Amino acid sequence: MFFKWNDIFWIFAIMFIIYFIFLKNNIFKNIKNLIVFIIVISILFAIILPITSSDVLSYATTGEIQSTYAKNPYYEKITDIKSQHNTEENEILNSITAWDDQLVIYGPLWSLICSIITFSHSLKYQ
Repeated sequence: MFFKWNDIFWIFAIMFIIYFIFLKNNIFKNIKNLIVFIIVISILFAIILPITSSDVLSYATTGEIQSTYAKNPYYEKITDIKSQHNTEENEILNSITAWDDQLVIYGPLWSLICSIITFSHSLKYQ
């Protein structure tokens, strides 16, 4: 499901090689080609980098705490929710995160965004 660091190295290496091939062949001679290249690379980075972060799973569990269990992530840790409720079938809460024993440190707007995304995602599977 998630990329390993070895995979990410090869992705960056391939992108680096493609970039130098484009420079050598003068692909960027007009602004349109340069803008298309920047957009494609930006989309790839937007997809690749968050997938490799344990923070993404932490944000998902924060949203899950609020949307599914109606708990406040500023007062209850993920480990608290796991011990209080039967979470064996909950893939989000059982994902491995480095932040299971930490309270949320972000502001309420970010927590609300996580909650809305998790809630709307869970509606698809009901």
